[in-house]
Amino acid sequence: MQNKKAVSPLIATVLLVMIVVSVGAAVMLVIRNLSDEQIQKIETSSREIQCGTEVKPRIVAYGTSYKYCYDPTTRNVTVMFENQGDTKIEGWRITVIGDSVYDREDTACHNDTYCSELNTSQIRTFHWNYDDVGTVEYIRILPLVTGAPGKEIVTCREPALEWEEEDLAGIPSCPMS
Repeated sequence: MQNKKAVSPLIATVLLVMIVVSVGAAVMLVIRNLSDEQIQKIETSSREIQCGTEVKPRIVAYGTSYKYCYDPTTRNVTVMFENQGDTKIEGWRITVIGDSVYDREDTACHNDTYCSELNTSQIRTFHWNYDDVGTVEYIRILPLVTGAPGKEIVTCREPALEWEEEDLAGIPSCPMS
């Protein structure tokens, strides 16, 4: 008779259960990570769709005269916006490129003296100063909105208000009438 050693049925069952549980846990982790990535992509796409369809800041115009101006001496930009969209604009992201770069988000509200918010159908004038930038070559103003309920504020890439150096020469000088 041959001397063979085998695994007892109890130990074989325990090993089999451990292997199945381990493989199941690994598969669950992979699927869960894929699901989280897909949810993140869907939320990002949803914000982009919201920015493209529900956020509509427009420069106010009376007749053919748009209400914005630029003062190259003081480096002030003044823009009168109207929110024609269905989403409240929480603030603005301002990027100015010149001798240096100025890039900041303006979401401040100081009582009624200054507030960067723009509610639906509201018209408000905004002033920004870029004293420390030097010679201005480019200005971009982007609206900021709240993402999904309870989420952080996000920057809408579109619609954007942009001026390059040659465009700045055509902007009316302040003060705005």
